[in-house]
This record gives sequence, C-alpha cells and structure tokens, in this order.
Amino acid sequence: MNKRILPALIAPEVSMYQALQAISASPTRGGPSGIAVVVDMENKLLGILTDGDIRQLVLNKADLNQPVSKYMNSNPITVQKGLKSLELVRTLLNSLRKRDNENARSRPSKLCDLPKFIILDGDYIEDVVSPAELFQSHNILQKNVCVLGMGYVGLTLSAVLADEGFYVMGIDTDPTVRSCLKDSTAHFFENGLDPIIKKYNGTLFNVADKIEDQGHDIYIVAVGTPVDKNNIPQLDDIKEVLMQVAAVLKHDDLVVLRSTVPPGSCRKIAIPILEEISELKAGQDFHFVFAPERTLEGKALQELRSLPQVIGGITQECVSMASNFFSVFAPTIIRVDSLEAAELVKLINNTFRDVSFAYSNQIALLCHKLGVDTVTTINAANKGYIRSSVPVPSPGVGGSCLKKDPFILLNTAKELGIDLNLIRKGRETNEFMTMHIAEMVFNFFIEHKIPLNAKIFLIGIAFKGEPETSDVRNSTSLDLIECLSSMKMSNVVVYDPVVTNETLEDVKLKPTTVQEGFRGAHATLIMNNHLSYLKFNIFELLEFMEKPGLFFDGWHMFQQNDIESASGIFYQGLGTKRYDSDID
Repeated sequence: MNKRILPALIAPEVSMYQALQAISASPTRGGPSGIAVVVDMENKLLGILTDGDIRQLVLNKADLNQPVSKYMNSNPITVQKGLKSLELVRTLLNSLRKRDNENARSRPSKLCDLPKFIILDGDYIEDVVSPAELFQSHNILQKNVCVLGMGYVGLTLSAVLADEGFYVMGIDTDPTVRSCLKDSTAHFFENGLDPIIKKYNGTLFNVADKIEDQGHDIYIVAVGTPVDKNNIPQLDDIKEVLMQVAAVLKHDDLVVLRSTVPPGSCRKIAIPILEEISELKAGQDFHFVFAPERTLEGKALQELRSLPQVIGGITQECVSMASNFFSVFAPTIIRVDSLEAAELVKLINNTFRDVSFAYSNQIALLCHKLGVDTVTTINAANKGYIRSSVPVPSPGVGGSCLKKDPFILLNTAKELGIDLNLIRKGRETNEFMTMHIAEMVFNFFIEHKIPLNAKIFLIGIAFKGEPETSDVRNSTSLDLIECLSSMKMSNVVVYDPVVTNETLEDVKLKPTTVQEGFRGAHATLIMNNHLSYLKFNIFELLEFMEKPGLFFDGWHMFQQNDIESASGIFYQGLGTKRYDSDID
C-alpha cells in the first residue's frame, strides 16, 4: 500500500459527518483530496465517498449521523496495479463506457468526469489517482529522452524508461558498447537487462555516438566521474557531454544530471556551460535538476522501480517537471531544497556504508589478534538487539562508487577547510584489508617453507558476488593481486562465475576452471560472496590442493571445522587468528 493514502482510509461504521472530517483533513496530512476510501479491517476496498457525494446528500437532507456504509459508492471504478499509462487510459475508458451503458446515459462520460479512481493490488487498496495526475504522466510519456552514457547507471535507466513507453536515445562514444547494444546485448551483466534491450532495440531504444539533432526533450547525463591517482574527482567527461547537450538545447527542455559530482558542481560547472553555449537561462528557458542514482548493481532494474527518487532543482518548477518524469516509474519522489542537497545525498549514503564496513573490518583486525571469531561475535552482538546492526567484515570495500564517493566528499570538505577524519580513517582501513590478506598468505608460505612462486587460486574477481555482477572496477581482488605481486607471489590464477574470460584477460589475469584452479594450489582465496560457491563439492576440491594448503574464506561461507577436516588444509577467515600480520 502507498502510505500516501492512509489519511483517506475510513471504516464502514464511521458516520457521514466523520467521513466529511476525514476528507477535509486528508490533504493536510499528505493524503489525497476530495475522497474517503472505505476499507475493512484488512484494508480491502469496500467503497468510496467523495466530497461531491456528501454535498449532494446534504442538499437531499440526508442524515449525516448515518454510517458511511449506507451511502458509499460500493462499485467505484478500479484498475489493477502495474498498468502503464496508456493501458490505464484504455481500462478507465472501457469502465466508463460500461457504467454509461448500465445507467443509460445519453452523453458518454469522459475521463475528466471522473474525480478519482482506485488502484488495487488484488483486492487491496494501493492508491488513489485523479485523471489530472494520469494526464500528467501521459503527457510526460510523449517526451523523447536522450541518455548520455551507457554504463551501469545510464543503460539500466534507459531500459526502464523504454519499458515504460518512452522513446530513448542512448549516447556512448565507445564503439564496443554501441556494437553490443545494437546486437541487443548489454556489455555487462545485470539481471533482467538483456531481455528488455532485445524487446525495445530499434523501436523505443536506439543508440548513437553523439546527439545529432534537437529531437529530444529530456537529457539525462549519466557519465562516470572517476578519481585520479591522487583521489581528485575528474569531471572532464561531464563537461564534454554538457557541451553536447548545450549545443542542441531548446526552450522548455529538461536537463537531469545523474552522475555523482562534488557538491556545488551543478551551480559552478554544469549550469554555466549549458547557459553559455545555448544562450538560454536555466530555470527560465530550460529546466535543470540533479537526481542522484542510488541503485545496487545486480538489482538496478528492481530498485529503479522501488527506491525513492531524490530531486533537487534550480527552481520548484524544474523540480515539478522532473518529479512528473520520474514518477512514471519511481514510487516516491523526495524533493530537497537545493541542488547542493541533492548532490550530497548519494555521497552521504555511500560514505556511511564505507565507514560502517570500516568499523566491521577494524573489529575483524582486533578479533584476529585476540583469536576470536569475528562473524559469530558480531552476530551475537546484533541478535535481538535492535540498536545494533553491525555488518560482517569483508576483504576490503570495492566497486565503482564506495571506493570513490568518500574521496569526493573528502575533497569537498578539504576545500571548505574541514577535516572529515572519521571518513578518511575509514577509507584507510578498508584499503588496508587487501594488504592484510596478502600478509596472511605470505606468512603462511614462509612458516611452511612454501616457495613464494607457488600457485595461488583466487575465486571471485567481480567487486561483489551478491547480488551478482560482472563489474570488476575497483575490485578488491585486483588490489589483492597487486599486493601479492609486490611480495613476489605472482603465480595467481582466477575464477569468477559471472565475469567473462575475455574481461579477465583484458585486465591481465589468467582465468581457469574451478577444478583446475584448486589443482596444485597452495592457497585458495574466496574474495566475493557469490552464492554458487556454496554448491562446490568442497571436500573433493580440497583434495586437489597441494599440502599444506591455505583456504582463505573472505566471507565466512564455509565452516572452519569442515574445511580443516581435509588433511593438510588450514582455514583462515577475517578475525580468525592463525597467521599473523602487522596490523598495528
């Protein structure tokens, strides 16, 4: 149920007078106006009552002390949840025609004659919508959308927009990316993405290397914002794309910046570029907003339709237009007061997660010294204690966002003369974890007199395993391989259940199969948490390893006793004391 409608819900036994009070109070409490929705104890729809119904009853001198159930419309027009805008229009028109026929109306009803209609989820009330709101959604669907940047952010959004009925032009300068998309295949793995691309390719979704004309109404900038070797954000790609947009920008167009940027970038960089080249004024001649992307790789399509969308604009009119656009697929719109506030949202979210993981990893380092199992201890601290939600430790923190976004925040703070030392120390902790793991392997080899060039099998190269992704950007596994190499341990072979061998070879790795990876390895390291690892015939695979052998379980997916039941195999997890490393 959409929580927005809660103020409009009433029970069938309340009086008509109480219903009138509820209708009056609903808009002040964030609910729909002009209607009360009658539901039973389980929130199943029983009927509706509008303010127009009550006015008519008052004119007819009805007793307002009577229960609502006596006068409510027990057969309101309803539609089921999940229909797209055009499908809604058709369904509502059919319902109106049916009602006209039943009532023998001489003049056919129009949608504008319908004050409100009900959206149901089965028998349960989901939402209350007016034709005006539907028309807003329908009108926005007539807009052509241009998405600049076909990476994880831009392509997943393009797929959802096409699936909602928008005409989408995707822009990307990489010929490999365009070639894949023209063949109806994404250049990365994202659950459910390829079928959507295939369905709309060449119709609602097309791809090009540049903007060719002024045939678009909405421009969404979704290019990457990497940091350099000094962790300074690089905005050159954004600037170049904005210049392209500015060259074709026209009156009443909407520009949405979705790339993660330092706070202040919209006002200091983006808007000046757009205004100077287009000779149009932001907020007057065209609309401009910042709307951060916050989806989880592996669940992007699902979360685009389930997560609230945050929007900050240069004017409230800009925010309203963008809200109408994103409301087509987003369940909730959160309007913030400024562009800067919107720019901060994702940085706040991701940096908080990074610091939280750093806390867990510091606890893991402490547990390692104390000889205490980290995961069981954290689980004990969390269980039944509602004020604690400590995450489990991990082999560092990877991905295109969590490693980068804290630095964007840190650089902004530095420019303002503020030292965010907690965030900085958290990032240092998470970056140290791969060196900590490399030292575990090194110390094991030294203790057992194993040559440093002995085979190491690394499982999981994508920066995370659950939800699954093929993204190797800023993967902690790559950091670990670099640390191992610096210690003269460079005989590393790798396996990943999602990342293609071609991608692995592109980043100079040696892919292998699971069985061949275990065969002859003196160390096997699990670096992400893909659920397929739980299906390994682990006891058979461990027999393939050289003895003594180290089994590092970075996500505690296996039981130590089970692993060490294999002769000559030593188990090591984060926070399991055995092979010491310098963590001072």
